[in-house]
Amino acid sequence: MKDLYTKEEGSRICFTCHNVILADSIRNRIPEFFDFMKVQQQIQWESRLWCVNAWGKRGDINSGAYRYICAFYEIPFHSFSEKSFDDACDEAYGFIKAIPHQSFNPVFTYMFIDESQDFTESFFRLCELVTEKEIFIAGDIFQNIFEDHKAHTIRPNYLLSKCYRTDPKTLMFAHALGMGLFEKKKIWWIDKNEWEKCGYKIKEKEGRYELTREPIKRFEDTDDGNFPSLKIYTPENMASSVVSLIKNIQKEYSTLTPDDVGIIMLDAAKYIYDLAEEIESIVGNQFGWKCNLAYDNKKKIPETLFISNRNNVKGLEFPFVICITRCISDSYTYRNTVYTMLTRSFLRSYLLVQKGENSGLTQEIEDGAKEIMETKRMVVAVPSEAEQKDILTRFEIEKQPLSLRERATNIMANMQVSKKIQDKIFEMLKQADSDDDYSDEDSGALERLIKSYMDVFGK
Repeated sequence: MKDLYTKEEGSRICFTCHNVILADSIRNRIPEFFDFMKVQQQIQWESRLWCVNAWGKRGDINSGAYRYICAFYEIPFHSFSEKSFDDACDEAYGFIKAIPHQSFNPVFTYMFIDESQDFTESFFRLCELVTEKEIFIAGDIFQNIFEDHKAHTIRPNYLLSKCYRTDPKTLMFAHALGMGLFEKKKIWWIDKNEWEKCGYKIKEKEGRYELTREPIKRFEDTDDGNFPSLKIYTPENMASSVVSLIKNIQKEYSTLTPDDVGIIMLDAAKYIYDLAEEIESIVGNQFGWKCNLAYDNKKKIPETLFISNRNNVKGLEFPFVICITRCISDSYTYRNTVYTMLTRSFLRSYLLVQKGENSGLTQEIEDGAKEIMETKRMVVAVPSEAEQKDILTRFEIEKQPLSLRERATNIMANMQVSKKIQDKIFEMLKQADSDDDYSDEDSGALERLIKSYMDVFGK
């Protein structure tokens, strides 16, 4: 991006990703990187360089790639409550494709798309149509495999199989837990070629894979290979356990600051917001730290302890990550979340699972984690062809999410909201701009939004 911006005067460059908070973080990093690289040119935001999330807000044409494209070509813009992003991009493509060739002008010279696994083909097709020269697309091949089972269709120009942020042992455990490799009934499976694409070395032994990763020297003052990069706890009280963990980290690292820790709620349930506020209160009293409830402001604020649901973390990184869950669910979305969130750390990840018989934390998972930490390898049984077919069938059945309106209807039915008030709330949902908190099965956030409307309209 720096090279294109400085060498091609007048070029118009857009960096985009799905996540608002990641786009904001990258926007803050760009000036720092340009200064570090001694770039003399001033950054001309919103005239030569855009750093925005993909969708955007109706009231701000510079808030998203799709939003700006709609404004540039003067075509209808749709918010997340009106259409899916896939359908919105398809419609925009149709409008722009119909523009006569002699009247058409590309909106961007270059585009950079990060976290590509979050997008469907319609967005890439739209970006290709409106970009003059070239698009650079980066993504996590493992998430592509997990989400769509289409790794065999990915033909990257550059395959980056090493991860320099997260310790290889943490990454290995995150993959294993995400795919259910330590469980009798695996959640997911990939073939040998796909394992190698993800950076693994494989030894086949009597129906088993011995999987290892290349060790990576990331820091001069630590022995990365022997560093305990992942720890699992089963507390009875989550908030108290978080405080104890922070105290332990402080003993180990006396220079610890609030910026060094990220607390992530893995569950899609309304209890997480009460827990976040409880942690905020205790941390403030115990450490004098300010907390950032990032699910409210969609920002990473300096000198604060980052606390978020799972929707506002992708692309971010912290020295220490504390992941909290009541139960290790076997849903595909949840397991992909576990993998993604555990790999936000570059020193250590903590997995806190509520103590109890229904925690989902089996002895096999704990033994698997211990083996990875001690031997830097994992040995897993290869599923039979019948088991692999069953895995794929279950995946196809589960990948049928409800629309926003369907989920809102279910929530309001449980609340016994009258039809008249429901209609008013649906109209308010249409005006909502951001898709970040409401676009998946996180009914807790959606329920809070509906309750806020009910405070206005009644029941």
